[in-house]
Amino acid sequence: MYPVRRLSPTQSLTFAMCLGAAWRDVRLPPYPGERFERAEIIDALVDIGADSRAVKDALDTELPLLLLVYSDGAHLRLGPAAAGLPDTFADALRRMHHLLPRPAGETTRHLEDGEP
Repeated sequence: MYPVRRLSPTQSLTFAMCLGAAWRDVRLPPYPGERFERAEIIDALVDIGADSRAVKDALDTELPLLLLVYSDGAHLRLGPAAAGLPDTFADALRRMHHLLPRPAGETTRHLEDGEP
């Protein structure tokens, strides 16, 4: 049996912010997504009250360990585990895409009514 690892609230929020920053077009699958900046994720989460050290630990250690994000030079990307998200999870996220937290100024492409 595969052990399931639960993310802490800060790790979950950090991954949600990464997903929101990387997945800008809901018509596409979330993985591989767009590159995003580590500093923007940290700044946005600290602005809403997250502990900066916990966010940095999530970005630099815990989420990469779980293959949810990885470093791509000066940027971050969604990791290969994001490609393995169950279809039902991705479909639910697609419906709630507009609610994902994202750094200030990030733009997204939402489904229009009737779009596949």
